[in-house]
Amino acid sequence: MTTAILDAAEAEVAERGLAEASMASIAARAGVAVGTLYNYFPDRDGVIDELFRVRRGAISPRIREILDATSGGFEARLEQFLCGLLGLFDEHQAFVRVVMEASGGDGLRGARGPRPVMTQLKAGLETLLKAGVDEGVIAAADVDLLGRLLAASIRGVVLHALEVGQPFATDAPRIVRILLDGARRR
Repeated sequence: MTTAILDAAEAEVAERGLAEASMASIAARAGVAVGTLYNYFPDRDGVIDELFRVRRGAISPRIREILDATSGGFEARLEQFLCGLLGLFDEHQAFVRVVMEASGGDGLRGARGPRPVMTQLKAGLETLLKAGVDEGVIAAADVDLLGRLLAASIRGVVLHALEVGQPFATDAPRIVRILLDGARRR
């Protein structure tokens, strides 16, 4: 029952926005009486908090799996990681929309509690960037800045894709190329 309620809450917030998602609208979408929601959750915020806890709990370990599945040199691994990460976000596009909505459009800052997804994302980027240093592709002094640029690139791609209705993963290879090679024509 809670799965159906959380799925309904996710769809309701993703479609109508957090301000419009009421217990009544969530219950209607889940096909249950409003009173049934109160058997499981104290209020709408309780539903949303549980949605964040459950979805983040499902997404977070997958980020590590994506990192562990990368192979080859630094550039190939970075592209594979970004493609896999953005593909994972594509699988959970409704939740990504909820995160952006709940955080005022800045989903990388996180909303509603602990941020295991961001922790895993930053750890994955750090691991890859350190591999880039070890391979002599990037300077150690640039790791922090490159990590922030990658995180900002991911955020920008996600926001744009949500706005225009395209998949997130489409731009991953170009992010890597532009970040590592620059945008200047030679």
